[in-house]
Amino acid sequence: MTFWLFIACTQATLSSEGCDELQNAQARDTCRYQAFMDLNPSQIDEAFNTAEAFEDPIVKGAAIVGWVQKHSREISQEGGEKLCGILTKTSEQAACKRRFSAAHLQR
Repeated sequence: MTFWLFIACTQATLSSEGCDELQNAQARDTCRYQAFMDLNPSQIDEAFNTAEAFEDPIVKGAAIVGWVQKHSREISQEGGEKLCGILTKTSEQAACKRRFSAAHLQR
């Protein structure tokens, strides 16, 4: 099964569309996570749509916070705020916004 998950996810690295065809939620979210993390900052709209598709809130939070931190210097304030706003818990939103707004502190 791991082999098929790997194949499905590697084929969906440019887009999360192929992830919807996977059989279980964990496989879909793993695939979406990999596709999400491969998006570049100019694909903020696709990042927003992919982020909304995550089924597991923990995976969603890790993906959004990780992506925002990775691209904090390259995305607009509006884009970062919109992406962080998807998170349901106030503490997650605050952590996401801290990573976004602290871009000037990163090396």
